[in-house]
Amino acid sequence: ASSPANFRVLRNRALTHLYGTKRPDLARSDFLRALKEKPGSVELLCGLGLWEQHRKRPQEAIEYDTQALQCDPNCASALLGRGNVYLQEIDGQSIANAKQHCMADFQRAIHLHPNFVPAHVNMALALHANKHDSHAWHSFTSALTMDPINPTALEGRAASSQVLDNNYGAYIDMSAAISLEPENARLLTTHGFIAQIINDVHVATHSFMKAAQTDPSYGLAHYNLGTMLRTRGDLHGAKAAYTRAI
Repeated sequence: ASSPANFRVLRNRALTHLYGTKRPDLARSDFLRALKEKPGSVELLCGLGLWEQHRKRPQEAIEYDTQALQCDPNCASALLGRGNVYLQEIDGQSIANAKQHCMADFQRAIHLHPNFVPAHVNMALALHANKHDSHAWHSFTSALTMDPINPTALEGRAASSQVLDNNYGAYIDMSAAISLEPENARLLTTHGFIAQIINDVHVATHSFMKAAQTDPSYGLAHYNLGTMLRTRGDLHGAKAAYTRAI
């Protein structure tokens, strides 16, 4: 029977499937059942948009986020969700003018919600993807002013700093990022790569080694470790690392 309690159960189970279990496919039926009880729920529409995005169906995701914005033009989650879909499609062919749509959604989210950190971070990611790294650096910095321990913003600003030939700034940001996520093999590998650029061989080797130990399936960590060991004259260790990379 339709009831507020039933709606909450369906909504919460759908969100649990989407975020907390290994069966996000089960979220859709709960979202749709709950949506019959509350057709104008922006939360459900955004959830369905995210579900479609996970299933790599960008057009369907955009449609749900657009429906959510028709119900609530100021919905930050819908603007962020739709902008993220456009961001993922910037290099694809399926959505025309994805770059402009992406920027417009993030800009509107920032205008409506100036302290909404994810909007600043994603705007910066979009600027970086479009090779506007000076502007991206400032957007990442704005996000970090509000949330100094945001790993995505730290990693993003480091990437922009590298493009802008500020390798020491990139190193500082990546050092902060791995202090927040010390088991993240991708961040550790990036940290090692930047350390290698600034000729800190010891730190680079340590970061690559830790990344390889943290995630033995991450081939790039083994490859970079092999390169560092070969540079240091450890040919046996380099061969073993390259073999693991292969």
